[in-house]
Amino acid sequence: MLISDAWQRFAGKGAGPLYCTEYETAQFRTTCGENVVCGQSSVVWSERFVVDLVDWVDNVWPPNLKESQIEGTNVISEMKYPKVQKYCLMSVKGCYTDFHIDFGGTSVWYHVHRGGKVFWLIPPTPHNLVLYEDWVLSGKQSDVFLGDRADSCQRVELKQGYTFFIPSGWIHAVYTPEDTLVFGGNILHSFNIPMQLSVHEIENRTKVQAKFRYPFYYEMCWYVLERYVHCLTGHSHLSKDLCREPSLKGHERQWLK
Repeated sequence: MLISDAWQRFAGKGAGPLYCTEYETAQFRTTCGENVVCGQSSVVWSERFVVDLVDWVDNVWPPNLKESQIEGTNVISEMKYPKVQKYCLMSVKGCYTDFHIDFGGTSVWYHVHRGGKVFWLIPPTPHNLVLYEDWVLSGKQSDVFLGDRADSCQRVELKQGYTFFIPSGWIHAVYTPEDTLVFGGNILHSFNIPMQLSVHEIENRTKVQAKFRYPFYYEMCWYVLERYVHCLTGHSHLSKDLCREPSLKGHERQWLK
């Protein structure tokens, strides 16, 4: 299905109902897409600005690699950087995503542009993370509602216009009570590295397929390590063609301290 077909359905111009098992999702980077997210909502613009200040993609990934990404592709072999910062998620009434942790332990920004969402949230305590891993490995996810077994599961309802942040490691399920259009994205950052690494280890043990994981995770960790070394010692170990400084270097120094 083309994104344009799904949009026609959401705009009320389609010939009939749209059916899906989960989401029609598109990663976007174009000015047009950003205008939809940022131009119509100062809240979301501010949110993206805050996210950009801490996102490793904007602060440690070589900027010339990101800028060289011309083609709008999600094929990993053609990516120049982790394209997970901005998503458009279109889901129809009745969609449900069972409990999961966002890939790589990423934190999530989430804005309901139209419609609504219902979240069940489980805090990433050591007990709950072990419970989650056992639940995934059991192969009986459809028979067991994890929220009934975990500690402190809470239900949160998001309405049109709401903006939401999900911290690293939080286990969550999502239900769509009506046709919904959401803009969001995933980020790795320096404020919860231990949790991000813990989630990565859980993904290894539960054998999550590569296509469902954070792209270039190992490469990103090496760039982060190099960035810390550079900020602390003034020496860079990147090759000359990757040494150009990120535009947010001043802000980066602040959160590295």
